[in-house]
Amino acid sequence: WCTSCPLSYCPSYGAWSASWRMHTSLTAVSQALQHSQALFNRALEQCDSDFRSSLTTGSRACATPAAWLRGKLDVKVTDSNCDELVVHLVPPELLPKLRRMVGIMADAHYTPAQQGYTAARQKVLLQVLQESGLELPPASAVVQLAPDQLDRYITNWSLQVKALTVLLLSEKRLAAAIWPESLAPHLLSQVAAPHLTALLAAGHQVVEVRKAPDRVFALLDMHRTISGALPPLSSLLTDGASHQILADLARLQLVVASAAASLFTEYAESVARDSSKVLPLDGTIHPLTAQVLSYLKRLLGYEHAAEVLFGDCHPDSDGNEQEEGYVPADTVARDALGTGIARLLMQLLDNLEVKSRGYKNEALAALFMMNNVHYVQWSVESSPGLSLLGVAWLERHKDAVEDWGAQYHKLTWMPLIELLKVEPPSDIAKVKLMLKDTFTAFNTAIERIYTHQSGWTIPDHMLREAVKRVIKDDLLEPYQDFLRRYADFEFTANSAKYIKYAVNDVASIIDDDLFETKAVSMSKLSLKKEKLDAIV
Repeated sequence: WCTSCPLSYCPSYGAWSASWRMHTSLTAVSQALQHSQALFNRALEQCDSDFRSSLTTGSRACATPAAWLRGKLDVKVTDSNCDELVVHLVPPELLPKLRRMVGIMADAHYTPAQQGYTAARQKVLLQVLQESGLELPPASAVVQLAPDQLDRYITNWSLQVKALTVLLLSEKRLAAAIWPESLAPHLLSQVAAPHLTALLAAGHQVVEVRKAPDRVFALLDMHRTISGALPPLSSLLTDGASHQILADLARLQLVVASAAASLFTEYAESVARDSSKVLPLDGTIHPLTAQVLSYLKRLLGYEHAAEVLFGDCHPDSDGNEQEEGYVPADTVARDALGTGIARLLMQLLDNLEVKSRGYKNEALAALFMMNNVHYVQWSVESSPGLSLLGVAWLERHKDAVEDWGAQYHKLTWMPLIELLKVEPPSDIAKVKLMLKDTFTAFNTAIERIYTHQSGWTIPDHMLREAVKRVIKDDLLEPYQDFLRRYADFEFTANSAKYIKYAVNDVASIIDDDLFETKAVSMSKLSLKKEKLDAIV
């Protein structure tokens, strides 16, 4: 053995060398070899111990700050920014010593050092995650979590996947700086394996218990996290032992997508089945309508929601874009999502129409439907994501808003308008009676409308003004004509008893009081005597 042997680094080398020279004169060669091998093994063990101690001390000196890690969780890992996300895991001046010891043990095929390295680095990773508040309870505990606890668990699951991806960038550099090229990828895989395995188990458990239809967003978050983590993890973990874990992570992504699609379908069915009998007293937007539109807007906030929920809708093909009639998969998925949303909104509006029959006042039921259909149509028109429903869908629902508005108008105002168009009889006495009856009926109707509809609501300003404009256009002119026609006809000695409202009074009621959700005050309906002077 020459003095340039790498084992000369070890403290026991001198005793081993002297022993070898002493035993060359021994006749029991086998005993000499055994003794020499024991010293050799002891030297390796001491080298391994020194290696582990130095690695532990160095790791402690360069512990990854929790604040730094949490600040990098929103950064998308790409080939161009990997260097910016790498930190020193041991002091740089310690690396030559660690590399020299690793070289000695690797040449001797001393494998316990590899086990010690992976155990030490696994422990450090766990400590960093704990200090960052990202440690997860075991997967078996997921089924026992309350809904709010489960939400926090899924959030931490996604953050831990991101954190692990960032941390492994530095782990890869450390392994490459210490270990031979033939061993570094394998050891990095071993360091990452238990953490990724635990995340896979937890992910599958979450999918199993995440059954509430309106909680599809947690699964979309998980899918987005996996989509972001798979490319960098595939670049980091190149050892053959990692292929299975990466394949399992890709399968989890498919399972999550399938579960999210099922929850979307279940949500649409739950909307159709909603049996709540509570109706807004003022005919405003139903809570179910607001909930569904909020759900859809949030859903479409996910960039790849269509591909996640309907990514399996693409017809079988060989993927040849030059093939005649070829439709890209993302286009097919987007069209399928549009169809799914249109179906959901149809189920919503059908359910609302059934609910509207619970109103005793048919005009209020029509106003309720007009408000809700308009809110749906306006939400679709003003949301870039919901624009996938198309122009034809929008036009149909604009027509539906007009139809319900016309139904309200027919039930509330057409009886008054028809009342004012009645032809007078030829008999003067009957004319007087007709006028008394007509004014009495008109006054009663106006007061009833004021009493009820001052408490009704049209929340959209433009729609409210449009409805009021139609009422005034159809009512005020016939009323003005009716007043003028019989202005000089003495049908009663007390005209103020019958002619209570000037045209301006009716216009004021329509403009200032209807659909404003006001508390009614009958005093406003008392027409002062001087107002009659304005009737011409």
